[in-house]
Amino acid sequence: MSQSFSGFSDLQQRYATALAGINLQLSPRVIFNGAVEYRDYRDDEPYLFDATGSRWTGWAGLTWVW
Repeated sequence: MSQSFSGFSDLQQRYATALAGINLQLSPRVIFNGAVEYRDYRDDEPYLFDATGSRWTGWAGLTWVW
């Protein structure tokens, strides 16, 4: 007996990622580092659940130069 699983592999996914960062020297010894990232994911053929969504992520920090 043979089964057909033709609907299980209909993956229709799209995604995009954008990343921007900055390094700013505040003084001769201190540097500000920062970045922001945007991710967008589209699931055009959800099977078990719809994973469509987007998110923003950010980072910030200071670097001390000896």
